[in-house]
Amino acid sequence: RLNEMISPGRKLPTSELEGFVEMVLGNQIIPNIKLKRRVINAGYSVGLFSNNNPLAVRIVSRKWPEVLQVSGNSPPIILSYQARALKPEPPMYKKVPTNKYDGVILIDGRISCVRAGVEQHGWLGIYYAGHIDSLEALRTADDAKIATSSKNLLIANSPHELEKVLNELGVKV
Repeated sequence: RLNEMISPGRKLPTSELEGFVEMVLGNQIIPNIKLKRRVINAGYSVGLFSNNNPLAVRIVSRKWPEVLQVSGNSPPIILSYQARALKPEPPMYKKVPTNKYDGVILIDGRISCVRAGVEQHGWLGIYYAGHIDSLEALRTADDAKIATSSKNLLIANSPHELEKVLNELGVKV
Protein backbone atom coordinates (compact mmCIF):
# COMPACT_ATOMS: atom_id res chain seq x y z
CA ARG A 1 0.00 0.00 0.00
CA LEU A 2 2.83 2.39 0.85
CA ASN A 3 4.41 1.71 -2.53
CA GLU A 4 1.19 2.67 -4.31
CA MET A 5 0.90 5.89 -2.30
CA ILE A 6 4.49 6.95 -2.99
CA SER A 7 4.86 5.80 -6.57
CA PRO A 8 1.57 4.77 -8.22
CA GLY A 9 2.06 2.23 -10.98
CA ARG A 10 5.75 1.63 -10.21
CA LYS A 11 7.14 -1.10 -7.94
CA LEU A 12 9.77 0.43 -5.68
CA PRO A 13 12.60 -1.67 -4.23
CA THR A 14 12.33 -2.41 -0.52
CA SER A 15 15.42 -0.28 0.12
CA GLU A 16 13.66 2.81 -1.34
CA LEU A 17 10.53 2.17 0.72
CA GLU A 18 12.65 1.77 3.84
CA GLY A 19 14.52 5.00 3.04
CA PHE A 20 11.24 6.87 2.72
CA VAL A 21 9.94 5.49 6.03
CA GLU A 22 13.26 6.33 7.75
CA MET A 23 13.07 9.91 6.49
CA VAL A 24 9.48 10.43 7.64
CA LEU A 25 9.83 8.67 10.99
CA GLY A 26 13.22 10.16 11.81
CA ASN A 27 11.80 13.66 11.92
CA GLN A 28 9.17 12.47 14.39
CA ILE A 29 11.23 10.14 16.55
CA ILE A 30 14.56 11.76 17.26
CA PRO A 31 13.26 14.75 19.30
CA ASN A 32 11.28 12.43 21.59
CA ILE A 33 13.87 9.74 22.35
CA LYS A 34 15.60 11.81 25.04
CA LEU A 35 12.33 12.48 26.88
CA LYS A 36 11.36 8.81 26.76
CA ARG A 37 14.78 7.87 28.17
CA ARG A 38 14.29 10.32 31.05
CA VAL A 39 10.82 8.93 31.82
CA ILE A 40 12.23 5.39 31.92
CA ASN A 41 15.23 6.46 34.04
CA ALA A 42 12.84 8.11 36.50
CA GLY A 43 11.32 4.66 37.11
CA TYR A 44 8.02 4.86 35.27
CA SER A 45 6.52 1.94 33.37
CA VAL A 46 6.48 2.61 29.65
CA GLY A 47 4.63 0.36 27.23
CA LEU A 48 4.22 0.34 23.47
CA PHE A 49 0.79 0.81 21.87
CA SER A 50 1.21 1.32 18.15
CA ASN A 51 -0.54 1.18 14.81
CA ASN A 52 2.77 0.85 12.97
CA ASN A 53 3.08 -1.88 10.37
CA PRO A 54 5.80 -4.56 10.27
CA LEU A 55 7.96 -2.56 7.84
CA ALA A 56 7.95 0.51 10.12
CA VAL A 57 8.62 -1.62 13.20
CA ARG A 58 11.54 -3.35 11.45
CA ILE A 59 13.05 0.00 10.43
CA VAL A 60 12.53 1.56 13.85
CA SER A 61 14.00 -1.45 15.65
CA ARG A 62 17.10 -1.27 13.47
CA LYS A 63 17.55 2.52 13.35
CA TRP A 64 16.09 3.74 16.69
CA PRO A 65 15.73 0.72 19.01
CA GLU A 66 14.97 2.98 21.99
CA VAL A 67 11.60 3.79 20.46
CA LEU A 68 10.51 0.19 20.96
CA GLN A 69 12.05 0.00 24.44
CA VAL A 70 9.61 -0.68 27.24
CA SER A 71 10.21 -0.64 30.97
CA GLY A 72 8.62 -1.37 34.29
CA ASN A 73 6.42 -4.14 35.65
CA SER A 74 5.57 -6.28 32.59
CA PRO A 75 4.82 -3.33 30.31
CA PRO A 76 2.56 -4.12 27.39
CA ILE A 77 3.77 -4.27 23.81
CA ILE A 78 0.66 -3.98 21.67
CA LEU A 79 1.17 -3.68 17.93
CA SER A 80 -1.87 -3.39 15.70
CA TYR A 81 -0.68 -5.90 13.12
CA GLN A 82 -0.27 -8.49 15.88
CA ALA A 83 -3.55 -7.56 17.59
CA ARG A 84 -5.35 -7.60 14.23
CA ALA A 85 -7.02 -4.31 15.10
CA LEU A 86 -6.22 -0.62 14.80
CA LYS A 87 -6.53 2.21 17.28
CA PRO A 88 -9.16 3.53 17.98
CA GLU A 89 -10.90 0.12 17.66
CA PRO A 90 -11.82 -1.40 21.06
CA PRO A 91 -9.81 -4.66 20.69
CA MET A 92 -6.54 -2.70 20.80
CA TYR A 93 -7.44 -1.00 24.08
CA LYS A 94 -8.73 -4.17 25.69
CA LYS A 95 -5.26 -5.71 25.35
CA VAL A 96 -3.76 -3.17 27.80
CA PRO A 97 -3.52 -4.84 31.24
CA THR A 98 -4.70 -1.77 33.16
CA ASN A 99 -5.05 -3.70 36.43
CA LYS A 100 -1.24 -3.85 36.71
CA TYR A 101 -0.76 -0.08 36.87
CA ASP A 102 -1.84 2.89 38.97
CA GLY A 103 -2.96 4.56 35.77
CA VAL A 104 -2.45 4.74 32.04
CA ILE A 105 -1.39 7.83 30.12
CA LEU A 106 -1.86 7.40 26.39
CA ILE A 107 0.20 9.71 24.18
CA ASP A 108 -0.84 9.67 20.54
CA GLY A 109 -0.78 11.85 17.45
CA ARG A 110 -4.39 11.08 16.56
CA ILE A 111 -7.05 12.70 18.67
CA SER A 112 -9.53 9.88 17.99
CA CYS A 113 -7.11 7.37 19.52
CA VAL A 114 -6.53 9.47 22.61
CA ARG A 115 -10.23 10.20 23.01
CA ALA A 116 -11.06 6.46 22.88
CA GLY A 117 -8.62 5.77 25.72
CA VAL A 118 -9.94 8.66 27.81
CA GLU A 119 -13.67 8.27 27.21
CA GLN A 120 -14.02 4.50 26.93
CA HIS A 121 -11.34 3.30 29.35
CA GLY A 122 -10.86 6.11 31.86
CA TRP A 123 -7.23 6.71 30.96
CA LEU A 124 -5.42 10.03 30.92
CA GLY A 125 -4.54 11.15 27.44
CA ILE A 126 -2.16 13.50 25.68
CA TYR A 127 -2.84 14.47 22.10
CA TYR A 128 0.69 14.98 20.80
CA ALA A 129 0.50 17.29 17.80
CA GLY A 130 4.24 17.85 17.54
CA HIS A 131 4.59 16.05 14.23
CA ILE A 132 1.19 15.94 12.60
CA ASP A 133 1.12 16.17 8.83
CA SER A 134 -0.98 18.94 7.31
CA LEU A 135 -3.84 16.64 6.25
CA GLU A 136 -4.08 15.14 9.72
CA ALA A 137 -4.02 18.64 11.21
CA LEU A 138 -6.96 19.66 9.05
CA ARG A 139 -8.93 16.55 9.97
CA THR A 140 -8.34 17.00 13.70
CA ALA A 141 -8.42 20.78 14.16
CA ASP A 142 -12.03 20.83 15.34
CA ASP A 143 -11.56 17.74 17.49
CA ALA A 144 -8.57 19.33 19.20
CA LYS A 145 -10.69 22.32 20.19
CA ILE A 146 -13.28 20.00 21.71
CA ALA A 147 -10.56 17.97 23.43
CA THR A 148 -9.45 20.86 25.57
CA SER A 149 -12.77 20.71 27.42
CA SER A 150 -11.78 17.39 29.06
CA LYS A 151 -9.58 17.52 32.15
CA ASN A 152 -8.27 14.04 31.30
CA LEU A 153 -7.20 14.92 27.76
CA LEU A 154 -4.39 17.40 27.30
CA ILE A 155 -2.54 18.68 24.24
CA ALA A 156 1.19 19.05 23.61
CA ASN A 157 2.70 20.54 20.45
CA SER A 158 6.41 19.87 21.03
CA PRO A 159 8.70 17.65 23.08
CA HIS A 160 9.07 20.52 25.60
CA GLU A 161 5.28 20.84 25.94
CA LEU A 162 4.98 17.07 26.22
CA GLU A 163 7.36 17.07 29.17
CA LYS A 164 5.41 19.91 30.78
CA VAL A 165 2.08 18.08 30.34
CA LEU A 166 3.55 14.83 31.70
CA ASN A 167 4.70 16.76 34.78
CA GLU A 168 1.19 18.19 35.19
CA LEU A 169 -0.11 14.60 35.18
CA GLY A 170 2.35 13.59 37.90
CA VAL A 171 5.14 12.11 35.77
CA LYS A 172 8.17 13.90 37.20
CA VAL A 173 11.20 13.80 34.91
